[in-house]
Amino acid sequence: MKKIIFYSALIISSILFTWHCSRESNPLLPVENNFNGNLEIKTEKSEYFIESVSSKIEIFVLATVLNTSQDTFYSDLGDGFLAGIDHDNLLIAKGTDGYIEKNISDNNWKQLDRLMLYEGSKVIRILPAMKYNLHATSIVDSNSYGKCRVRIDYYKKYSKTEVDTLRDTSNTFSILKGKK
Repeated sequence: MKKIIFYSALIISSILFTWHCSRESNPLLPVENNFNGNLEIKTEKSEYFIESVSSKIEIFVLATVLNTSQDTFYSDLGDGFLAGIDHDNLLIAKGTDGYIEKNISDNNWKQLDRLMLYEGSKVIRILPAMKYNLHATSIVDSNSYGKCRVRIDYYKKYSKTEVDTLRDTSNTFSILKGKK
């Protein structure tokens, strides 16, 4: 009888404990992975130093993107000025499917403002086993410093429907004040 009371109390206390946890911090629930793992995105550096502090500073993050899957994907990361659907260099700017995001809290990320491309952007193919150069640009202000990452949204079909939106992120990196 003592074992039944002990185990019942243990179960009830576990239930009460998990009621007060958020979905992200609840140890009894699996952590959801919102990423697909088809694109391997690696930044050139783990730290980017900003020399001057003013109201608007630009940051340029260089990275590589490798399609590790057997599938061809599509994303609005191409230079609108260039012809064709295959590009070696991918661009992240305002209006594209790429973002630089800053970590706000445990699993909460905020998009930084992006610079504009004068010639616009276009949808390009991301071919299997191909490695691409990625140029990400963003406007940095005093609220942008901290842990960041690059995120790319991409699609199985050229139509860019919400149904097949996939996404992957890079390693984290830091945007720091001052010169290294």
